Amino acid sequence: MARLKCPQCGKRLKETDRFCKSCGAAVGSGLSFEPVMPEPVMPAPVTPAPIGPAPEEAGLRTCPGCGQPVSPRLQWCPHCGARVGPEESPPRHVHQRGRRGDWGFEWRTQAEVLGWPLIHVAFGRRGGKLRVAKGVIAVGQFAIGVITFAQFGVGLLFGFGQFLLGATAIAQFAVTLFFGLGQLATGWVAIGQFALGYYALGQVAVGWHTWMQGHADPEARRFFHELARWIGLI
Repeated sequence: MARLKCPQCGKRLKETDRFCKSCGAAVGSGLSFEPVMPEPVMPAPVTPAPIGPAPEEAGLRTCPGCGQPVSPRLQWCPHCGARVGPEESPPRHVHQRGRRGDWGFEWRTQAEVLGWPLIHVAFGRRGGKLRVAKGVIAVGQFAIGVITFAQFGVGLLFGFGQFLLGATAIAQFAVTLFFGLGQLATGWVAIGQFALGYYALGQVAVGWHTWMQGHADPEARRFFHELARWIGLI
């Protein structure tokens, strides 16, 4: 709304004023007043929010997939599942469900023997592929090691599990070179429900010297008696 100003001092007046409150000049109906438009109201300045330190300054790593700051101790981004850590230096302990198809548990010791961790434990999948435990002592669903405990594995010296290949093994299916014990066992010495070996002992035994129901080779009988005595069973 337009306002009036005093013709003498220029101060603003109301339409109902008869005298100027600043200089006392009389203002009446016969005087001409100049309309004054209200001064525009300037918006208050907006103070930008403070910007925190860059991820690198805070000791974080920037994810190449989504750009979110990620801890340098992680190998996979928890926001989008992209790889943020080097493949050659995996963390000692990984327990994640970051990306679709990634799940399980993995742990290894820092101590190594000929480039293999002393102990490596791995279960589940990573990047859509099965996690395979590889170490001097390997434990997992799938494992390869000098001593192996696995559902499916290779034990260069000894293996224990469901299906094992190696020098010696105790498993449901033990395929070995020297000694096998299991439901189905093969080896130089084989003991099982189904045994195949040079010395074979089982419900069904096939070998050079066998001992099974209804048949007992004298050499097989002597050998297995000596083996039981050496182990301490008799």
